[in-house]
Amino acid sequence: MPALDNTLYDSVDSVLTLARVIINDCQLTIDGNLLADTQPWTYPMLTLAWRELCHILGNNNVESFPMEVQMLNVVPVATQVQDDPSVQVYINSEGYFDGVNSWPFPTLPADIEIPLKLWERPTGQQTLSFSYMLPANAGLPTWDRSGLLRVWEWRNDCINMVGATQANDIRMRYKRKLPDPYPSGTAPVQLINCEHTLAYIVAEIFSDSRGGEVSDKFAMKKADSIKQMINNTTRKKQYQNFRRQPYSRRGSSRLNWNW
Repeated sequence: MPALDNTLYDSVDSVLTLARVIINDCQLTIDGNLLADTQPWTYPMLTLAWRELCHILGNNNVESFPMEVQMLNVVPVATQVQDDPSVQVYINSEGYFDGVNSWPFPTLPADIEIPLKLWERPTGQQTLSFSYMLPANAGLPTWDRSGLLRVWEWRNDCINMVGATQANDIRMRYKRKLPDPYPSGTAPVQLINCEHTLAYIVAEIFSDSRGGEVSDKFAMKKADSIKQMINNTTRKKQYQNFRRQPYSRRGSSRLNWNW
């Protein structure tokens, strides 16, 4: 992963300073009193606000969350169980299971929340394009194995597959979990242009915790600010051309699985 460019991001201190201004906690000093860094609830409130923001933006497909990675040399199903259709292989955070043996690599990325799309190609064939792998949302099929993995299912925080008879590389697009802000004033908040949105969420949480009558106003400001962040992604997608697939072509022999 490339080094983090902190110049792209607002700092924890800038977010909390705006939150203190919003709740009028700067009468004596910009460092605040009720929401000062030294208060035991300040950083937990920031973490709570951050996770709420990430949850909302992630569910609205804001483009800061998808990532891509390649998982190389997914070895074939173990030889002694290749003829057993009940055996499945999987990749998780600890490594790869080939039906009999556990391997230390490949592993899932540490920041994965859920995989979105997978593609594959034979290991060592760098000149070949990746082929799309079908998601199985209602269980993996029990078909005869081939050289390709072909299908996958996200279950028990693992990528489960029927396995292949040769080694393959997987390209995966996934939704990532952004790290919580580190409790330090200079630490970056790893989402571009989220400063004022996050400040309003902190202000809402702080006001709610004290039964403040203005928390509804902070909630409205928060909602408007989040909407603007979502709109940035929506506008970008509106520049793309999408063509609906004819109904007659939606069927596929690949979907006629032997369950």
